Amino acid sequence: MKSRNLVLLRGNLGGDPESQVLPSGERVAKLRLATNTYLRGPTGERVARTDWHRVEAWGRTAEFALTSLRKGDKVQVMGVLRQDVVTAPAGTKKYFVHVRAYEVESFNPRPGAPERGPLPNTADPDPEGASFVEEEMPF
Repeated sequence: MKSRNLVLLRGNLGGDPESQVLPSGERVAKLRLATNTYLRGPTGERVARTDWHRVEAWGRTAEFALTSLRKGDKVQVMGVLRQDVVTAPAGTKKYFVHVRAYEVESFNPRPGAPERGPLPNTADPDPEGASFVEEEMPF
């Protein structure tokens, strides 16, 4: 069986998308996405659990996110799970997990906003300078 890394999330943006410009000039959009899971509590009441996800979008997908999305928007994100490793000055390693979005779709139409819908990411899925290093995986 082939392995597959695929993430599909539907939720609400916790803030406006943040823009980051790389030395190459390419823009990256960083999103914070909240998803809710509903469970039954000990007395049968419905209890919501909110999970927060870090999402990065590149290329045309980033441009769409930065120009069309705002805090509170309902969105669907499809992408892959990525792990970054950062070495602190003390030599300790910190691991961060995020979703690398290939498609971002909004469910909140706004007058005058660009046409909404999934936009394929045209950026290289593993751009030069990505911080993922296989031998540094924690397992």
